[in-house]
Amino acid sequence: MKKTIILLAFLAGTSFCRAQIVPAPTEKQTQSIDKLMAPHRKKVADILEADKSGQYKTYQTDMERLVREKDPARKKALADQLERNHYNFIKNAFTTAKINLTELKNQVAGILGHNKFQMDALGGISSESLLPPGPIPLRFDVELICPFSVFDDLVSQSLVTNCGGFANDCAISTTAITEFDGGCRSQGWTGDKVELPTGTFQKITVSGQFNAEAWGFAFAIGGFGKAESKIGVRLQGPGFDQLVIVKDIWCMAPVIWFKRYEFEATNFQAQGVFTGNFSGGNFFTAQVFNESFAISVPFVNASYADCSSTTYDFIRVVATN
Repeated sequence: MKKTIILLAFLAGTSFCRAQIVPAPTEKQTQSIDKLMAPHRKKVADILEADKSGQYKTYQTDMERLVREKDPARKKALADQLERNHYNFIKNAFTTAKINLTELKNQVAGILGHNKFQMDALGGISSESLLPPGPIPLRFDVELICPFSVFDDLVSQSLVTNCGGFANDCAISTTAITEFDGGCRSQGWTGDKVELPTGTFQKITVSGQFNAEAWGFAFAIGGFGKAESKIGVRLQGPGFDQLVIVKDIWCMAPVIWFKRYEFEATNFQAQGVFTGNFSGGNFFTAQVFNESFAISVPFVNASYADCSSTTYDFIRVVATN
């Protein structure tokens, strides 16, 4: 029986791809953005606290219910409901605070060192980037089909979090949830070993096709929340170990409100081109990689990230000079 393996795009260092992954803010950048947003957050919060209609209290109750909901479908439905019932109310407070979004975006760009992100009308920040594959080879040295024999997962967390993930012979699923204060990172790898054909090679091209899905929420009232999902590929062998991210989606809610993202692809095609000195007869381990990351700081803040890969159609490995 053939084995399955799925591989994502690694195009760094190639001349035919100009796209670049836009990583989420580092811890230091996140702290700087939070410091930048703090006075704006206070202005909006003061306006909302003065509300006499009772809607702000209702909003807080609805937000907390959304934060605590664990079922993905229900969570999305509650988010839609929150937008219908409270977006205009929160937006009016944001407008009353007279926050200059153009200036704010420029200041965030200064912290990040680029402007490859989006900022919405409530100061939410997000980005989605992809390294697209080249043509999938029609001729190849090895084609593999699941089940895989090499898989692993890793979870790290702190404070009030709920990290979970598994990688098995035909799937990866990672989840990261924070409630009010904490950080959580869940990672998974699955793949298999491949023996290179006879010869000496300078390039290994790995192409794969599979289904992929990622979605996340970041919530903020008195602090910030950040969520991120990554898809990548790892290639290991004698004297060689590289992990490359080919899909990165993240969002940050640093003022008051929430931010979310969603990605889904059937028959997602991806490719990795690895360069080095590769000797035939050696075994290399090629693995798909998923990561979910979530972090939040005190008060009513939380974040949720989910990333999964399933239904691997094929993987084709080609070693060339």
